[in-house]
Amino acid sequence: MSGSKKLAAPGLLKVCIVGSGNWGSAVSKLIGANIINAPEFDKTVKMYVFEEILDATFGENSGKKLTAVINTKHENVKYLKGHRLPDNIVAEPDLVVAAQDADYLIFVLPHQFIGKALDNLTGKIKPSAVGMSLVKGLYNPEKTNIRLLSTVITDKLKIPMGVLMGANVANEVADGLFCETTIAFKELKQGQIFKKLMQTPDFRITVIKDVTNAELCGALKNIVAFAAGVSDGVFGEKTNTKAAIIRLGLMEMMKFAEQFFPGGTPETFLQSCGIGDLVTSCFGGRNRKVGEAFAASPAKTLDDLSKEMLGGQQLQGARTAEEVNYFLSHKGKEKDFPLFTAVHQICKKEMAPNKLIDAIRQHPEHHHFRVSVHGFNDERSAAGKPVFIYKNLLQRLITTIVTCSHLATTLAKHLLGWEEGILYFGANEPLGQGIVSLHPDMVDAINS
Repeated sequence: MSGSKKLAAPGLLKVCIVGSGNWGSAVSKLIGANIINAPEFDKTVKMYVFEEILDATFGENSGKKLTAVINTKHENVKYLKGHRLPDNIVAEPDLVVAAQDADYLIFVLPHQFIGKALDNLTGKIKPSAVGMSLVKGLYNPEKTNIRLLSTVITDKLKIPMGVLMGANVANEVADGLFCETTIAFKELKQGQIFKKLMQTPDFRITVIKDVTNAELCGALKNIVAFAAGVSDGVFGEKTNTKAAIIRLGLMEMMKFAEQFFPGGTPETFLQSCGIGDLVTSCFGGRNRKVGEAFAASPAKTLDDLSKEMLGGQQLQGARTAEEVNYFLSHKGKEKDFPLFTAVHQICKKEMAPNKLIDAIRQHPEHHHFRVSVHGFNDERSAAGKPVFIYKNLLQRLITTIVTCSHLATTLAKHLLGWEEGILYFGANEPLGQGIVSLHPDMVDAINS
């Protein structure tokens, strides 16, 4: 390590990676290689490593400290075996020593360990530091109020925070396989700095402003991925069933964001952090893998399966499902999110895995009617308020779309006769798609 330390110089910007698991070690490969060609940065990258003594299964490394192996052999033999880390990555077992002089902090710990790490770092880092979270989870210690981890870190450390979320299986990133990811910062310039540290020809990064939805995507998709795994374990890899679970899961993710964290951008769900990460996790992630095994081996606990299958990595889906369920239960909203609720109940063995489909068979999403709409010039719509339109316009609009005058007439009649039946319009320009949420009592009338 002496060679890399000689590269250090006063005044250069310093980077610390807080965490060294599978994903943290893969990220260190990107940053360690890129930072060599970034003249404004110190070439040494400290990586906080929770110290472990390697057991007999690690052969010649048995009995050695994990940090010592990383710093001498430049390989995280426990969490990213077979991948050489850049020589300028320095494993540091003391969190404060690793982070105290960093200008840029990258948090990549399992989300259940964030609270303790923040307690240790409070008042001990640069006040000018900027952070980015790669942690896919939520914060709900009181079990009544969910918070974003980036917000928790900002409140505790008093530093600006962004996130990196995307369809990024760590081993594939380490292998250099092409993929995309999303960085979200309210200040785009800060996101661009992290992009410079991490982007490669095969790790492509989009920078957006919507931190809230990007982070929610990263956390909530783990619940859906577990459900996809349960489906695989019960039914085999039946694509129709899994596609339904993925779609309904995405709709619950979007609904959760809209109801409890308003102000985000719906388009974020089309980024790598959204649909990209969801698809990857539902077909190849650890939550899907354990969910399948859990459904196929009901006698085993999640802890047993995690130890057997994940090699020390943390299973996030079940924990996030529990945190979300506590929150939804407190709000009285469990029935509005049947997939999220079912995953929690399955993990707690309150529901048999083969009952998953029964739980979502009458999903609220199946009671929505969607029509494309065009702009309607009305001052109230510009203020974002509901706009009612005349019966003849509504009838003409829906007749054009569904080519069924009876349905159009019936829908117009019931919609205009129901106070909560509304269409949302943009002012003076097309909005793209409007949503009419039909009361269940109206469905039979419309179909008659």
